[in-house]
Amino acid sequence: MYWEQVNKEKKFSAKMSYPYGYQQRTPTVVPANPFNPRDDAEVLRKAMKGFGTDEKAIINVLARRTNAQRLQIAVEFKTMYGKDLIKDLKSELSGNFEKLVVAMMTPLPEYYAKELHDAMSGIGTDEDVLIEILCTMSNQEIRTIREAYQAIYYRPLESDLKGDTGGTFKRLMVSLCNACRDESMAVNQDAARKDAQSLLRAGELRLGTDESTFNMILCQRNYAQLQLVFQPLFFARRLHMSMKGMGTNDQQLIRLVVTRCEVDMVQIKAEYQAKPLESDIKGDTSGTFKRLMVALCNACRDESMVVNPEAAKRDAQALLRAGELRFGTDESTFNMVLCQRNYAQLQLIFQEYYNITGHDIEKAIKNEFSGDIEEGFLAVIRSIKNQPQFFARMLNKSMKGLGTNDRQLIRLVVTRCEIDMVEIKREYQAMFGESLADAIKYTKVIWKRISVPILLALSNV
Repeated sequence: MYWEQVNKEKKFSAKMSYPYGYQQRTPTVVPANPFNPRDDAEVLRKAMKGFGTDEKAIINVLARRTNAQRLQIAVEFKTMYGKDLIKDLKSELSGNFEKLVVAMMTPLPEYYAKELHDAMSGIGTDEDVLIEILCTMSNQEIRTIREAYQAIYYRPLESDLKGDTGGTFKRLMVSLCNACRDESMAVNQDAARKDAQSLLRAGELRLGTDESTFNMILCQRNYAQLQLVFQPLFFARRLHMSMKGMGTNDQQLIRLVVTRCEVDMVQIKAEYQAKPLESDIKGDTSGTFKRLMVALCNACRDESMVVNPEAAKRDAQALLRAGELRFGTDESTFNMVLCQRNYAQLQLIFQEYYNITGHDIEKAIKNEFSGDIEEGFLAVIRSIKNQPQFFARMLNKSMKGLGTNDRQLIRLVVTRCEIDMVEIKREYQAMFGESLADAIKYTKVIWKRISVPILLALSNV
């Protein structure tokens, strides 16, 4: 079982490099070399044996190993001592430090699945968690998370998304859950122009918003194509003007740190139980937001990164018709495009949309949608444009305001430190005028002092 988890984690981590593969992604946690899991197991055993616990020794080992290496240490620990390492750690630790360490010891697909499940359990739904995860993952990552969700909860993720979200947001979530985005990175200039026009007609140029056009384009086009649709051009602005008419969240912090430290924590810092996941998403979301979450959960996005300019133009036009050019919004078009197009194609679509309307696709989303679905669509778009910046925003959100969202902070640091934390730190400094390290250190006012050093170690600040 342990070796199966290790192998799955290695495969999952290897694929975590994709979501914005054409951008640089630098982790702050890399595989230790040399690495001896037996020696590490002995250090951890000694740290927990006898009176008191040597938290510093635990930090020195776990914060400097990748998730896959931590799982290997757990295997050796059980072989050598006949004890479960995670259970021993939980018995020795408490509070946020315990939550953080347990998150670090959990295979990433399983960790993401549990976070999604918890976000939809109980009274109300934490849409921010659904947006953070489903709007930023590649097709393969979403499919792997869906499998983990099914294995843990014996229900499909899409079912829960449909049950717990509603309206336009539900459709967006369902589209993203389908994981059908084009991931070819191929760009089609004409297609981007058409998509931009579609977005304009679906939003700003109509009474009401056609959310389906936004959903279709933002969920299906590849990222490079969407960049083309979003990219601002002076001529497009003039063309548009000629046509224009009428507390502390501990869990989030844990999630972000644990899941990103081996993927893109560098880039992020630079930017400032027995049911399937889909079932819980359906059960705890509703409407358009639920559809978006389920769409993302399906992991059907084209990931070829092949770009078709003509197709980008068509999608841009479709988004325009579904939103700005009609009374009401056809969210299904937005859901389809944003959840299915590959990332390169979406970049092209965004550029084409600007060419047609004279303003960024984000403005159309803000004008045509509200609430969770607005946040969901914006998360998809911002993640495609600049994912380190997106996670920098999330990190800032987890630490600022009234209290700290400890769970979000942990999640962001843990999940990005092996991916793009270097870039995230750079963006954080540029956006907020302070280093991520200083921001995290400020949380010691609320967190146990022991939690801050391990967060700093994971984010390498």
